[in-house]
Amino acid sequence: MTYPWSLILCLLFVYLLIVIYLFAGKRVSFLYDGKASTVALAIVLVFLLIFGLVRQDGRPDGLWGALGFTDMAGSPVFAAVLLCFAGMTLLRAIENIHHFSLRRFPMAFSHIALSVILLAGVFGKGDKQYLTATVQEGERVGMAADETGKQRPLPFQLGLKDFSMEEYSPRLMLANASTGARIPGYLTLTEDFTSGTLGDWEITVEEFLPMAGRLADSLDYQPMQHVGAEPAALVSAVHRTTGKRVKGWVGADSFLFGKAVLPLDGEQALVMPRPMAKSYLSEVEIVLPNGKVRSADITVNHPLSVGSWKIYQSAYDMSKGRWSTVSILDCVRDPWYGVVQVGLWMLMLAALGMIMFAGGIKKKAE
Repeated sequence: MTYPWSLILCLLFVYLLIVIYLFAGKRVSFLYDGKASTVALAIVLVFLLIFGLVRQDGRPDGLWGALGFTDMAGSPVFAAVLLCFAGMTLLRAIENIHHFSLRRFPMAFSHIALSVILLAGVFGKGDKQYLTATVQEGERVGMAADETGKQRPLPFQLGLKDFSMEEYSPRLMLANASTGARIPGYLTLTEDFTSGTLGDWEITVEEFLPMAGRLADSLDYQPMQHVGAEPAALVSAVHRTTGKRVKGWVGADSFLFGKAVLPLDGEQALVMPRPMAKSYLSEVEIVLPNGKVRSADITVNHPLSVGSWKIYQSAYDMSKGRWSTVSILDCVRDPWYGVVQVGLWMLMLAALGMIMFAGGIKKKAE
């Protein structure tokens, strides 16, 4: 359900609770008294605990999946529980307002704030949009894919000026020579690294190249500041029991130069996995409907806000790694987010009011 029906239903729900309270009075107090509130809060906490502990991948497999606990955000049962709790909280707020006093004001304000947050979460879910935009450097896009893969228009144009990545130091590892499965344990390569032990092998790095490539007719690496360059190392390995010695280049996988693996024996080989991404950043520009252009940097956990939209750094061209010229950005629209923020500020003010009134009551008692 989307706007404006979500807002209309929310207002009708609030209106219905006001009518019920005004015409039923104390006959419905059992719905929101202390015992009912405690039971409802306990149920909500149980659901939230399940939400936090059960993996939310939407799979219907197993008991959790059959009960709908693997997709709590889309569970009608969870929505109904939150709606009931919101209704109880709002009824208590209506009662406090009906019997208004300064002493009741902070509690009424907190109930209203909590109701606002819960109602925004329940009725606003259908208004959320999750779109994924794939942007090439130097290009702008005005469309993004929804969860079904269908292209949807964005209210702005999104362009990628530059994509950059910071990587962790490369590692040397042992792998199964036939399957390629990596064996636990690694050596981290730095400019100062010289030797170390992996399994039964003593590894000595004779030359380390943080950025390297190789010509088509050569197996040797050389320093190269070129698109597709990846770290490489000339190493020698000596078996601690048999004394067998092996020497050669080991290089991380490159979309341009491939990778270099050093066979040690019939069972193991020395490999260098592509360095893991430490952080990556998209330098983007947003063209707003009014023609204004806004530039910003987007990193993981640091999204860009554009009106009711938030743009998150999601992924990149994994095949090219640090040399990716493509950025994958998640565009999320939540028009009820501002309502939730208002509710949170109201909760903070209510807590402050409770502290102030508690101090006044204590002084009066003394």
